[in-house]
Amino acid sequence: MTLFRFIQLSDIHLCIEPRRRNALALFKRQPSGSLDTARQWWNGNLALKLTRPESYDPDIVAGVARFAWRYGDITDCIIVSGDLATTGSQLDLATAKAFVDATPVDRFFTPGGSVTLKASHPDIHVMAGNHDHYRDDYGSPGGSTTFSLNFGNRMPNHDGKISHTVLSKGDEKLALIFADFTLDASNDCSAINAAAFYLRYGQGRVYPNVLKSLLLRHHDLRQKYRNIHIIWVIHFAPFDCTLKLQLNDFEELVEAAKSAGAKQILCGHTHSMKKHIDGHLSIYCAGPAGAIGSDDSSYIHLNELDINDGVGRFTRRNFLWSTDAHDFEERAAD
Repeated sequence: MTLFRFIQLSDIHLCIEPRRRNALALFKRQPSGSLDTARQWWNGNLALKLTRPESYDPDIVAGVARFAWRYGDITDCIIVSGDLATTGSQLDLATAKAFVDATPVDRFFTPGGSVTLKASHPDIHVMAGNHDHYRDDYGSPGGSTTFSLNFGNRMPNHDGKISHTVLSKGDEKLALIFADFTLDASNDCSAINAAAFYLRYGQGRVYPNVLKSLLLRHHDLRQKYRNIHIIWVIHFAPFDCTLKLQLNDFEELVEAAKSAGAKQILCGHTHSMKKHIDGHLSIYCAGPAGAIGSDDSSYIHLNELDINDGVGRFTRRNFLWSTDAHDFEERAAD
């Protein structure tokens, strides 16, 4: 029996400006919580203040660093399945990079008192989500090179929009293949005209060339390693979501995964933890790990793959942020 164990984080939304909200979020709150704060939004650029991407809760992110430090000795790696940063601006990416790469001096704290994942494990693998590729605070997609320039050291075997890592224990191996399906351009979303401005924020697309590269990487790993267990990691959820969060042509990705023999896909993006089963394929959608406004729905996932005689059994252990305990508490596994 061989056990692989790794932490999955998603949708942290690190930013130069913590606790940043936009005016649209006020409509989600009770009137008593929005009336007094709404007036600040009506000065300046209204469109920017309505749509400016929201950032992160530093208390929850500190809890993430503490959890990773606490479990570091029993995990093989940490993965971040997208939206590590709020935007792809260099200021936001620098904040995200410090969280991943800053050297600790006391447990998981840096000399400046901020928190870092680097204290917990040297093997941290990241991929981009839609937020990581925003070129500006209007959510314009297409800033793909900036993310890879900052995090190339955390994207092993990176080529185009695909990367992978292989974990080895004795004769058993586990591969995690990361595939980036973020939009290349605004007009690649599923709507045109006025709706395109809004929908480009949260949609992705299964581009044929990216899917082809993913399948080639999967095939190459199968050829190189006998009986390797392969898990796909993407940002967008490959099932029906609301239109604003949709991965366009997700059906093609799901069918390709089943045809290739992939048994699990890990994703995030929806800010809602879910397990979706499609035949022999299980899709595990992660909850957010620090995005502002997710204080009652922030999750860390501790994934365990138990391989016995070449057969893998996958279990996801789920830890929910508790505002009362100010810590992550374990909930039911799935």
